[in-house]
Amino acid sequence: MSCAFSDDGINWDNEKEVTGIAAGGYHVVCALETSDRLRILYWDPNVPNQPYAMAGLRSAICNPQVDASAFTEDTACTGDLVTEGGEPVWNRGHYGPSFLWYNPEPSSAPGKPFTWRYAMLFIASTGGNDGLGLGYSDDGLDWRLYGNAPILSGLIDAQDWEGANGYVSSCHVERLADGRWWMLYSGGEAGNAGIGYAWSWDRIHWTKAAFNPVFQAGQGPFLERCYTPCLVTDATAPSFFTGPPRTRIPTGLSYPDSARRFSVGGTL
Repeated sequence: MSCAFSDDGINWDNEKEVTGIAAGGYHVVCALETSDRLRILYWDPNVPNQPYAMAGLRSAICNPQVDASAFTEDTACTGDLVTEGGEPVWNRGHYGPSFLWYNPEPSSAPGKPFTWRYAMLFIASTGGNDGLGLGYSDDGLDWRLYGNAPILSGLIDAQDWEGANGYVSSCHVERLADGRWWMLYSGGEAGNAGIGYAWSWDRIHWTKAAFNPVFQAGQGPFLERCYTPCLVTDATAPSFFTGPPRTRIPTGLSYPDSARRFSVGGTL
């Protein structure tokens, strides 16, 4: 894992390797709790019995005003997000976080995950298929599972592009002006086969768009892989997602001209 800096979101420099976390950690999400306290959650693939161990989810903090790459308090998370069992249920294991919300004024109402300090979509796995689960926490360390089913899955309300064993994994979520939430997510016949679109009023019940996929591997510039979308909040600004694999995976650039239409720009 590394971090880099930019003033415009296009030109990046000062790349620094992240220190103070588990070696090989990735699938990182961030929450800026205060101006001098940044928390990350990430997946450690080297914990025994991965991907089935809850302890593969880890948390660390840094002071970004001093050094955004130097983390401390690296800790394994606890909770009931996964069963860690032998049966291939939807949340038998996990591949870490997918998207994180931070609520600075939590009320922590029972059964209402978005009233807690943290709410997180995580990549739940049977060991052979991935979907998105929802967890919540007040300290970022001990997590509770919401419900008993995935929030979004390629096996539920399956679409043609998802095939017989559709995946859903990395995602990015933003809110529309009418109050709906919208999501771009990695999916398809594999976790890197394309990018889909879904929307929700409550962030719990999601509807996949009929026009999916937004982008798909094997089309346009996406020769092999197309996944891990990430958006900036300005509606006129670009979105970023991982492109074909190389020594250093390039970042694709696309510009949305509405919530439904994207045009391919290229790599940075």
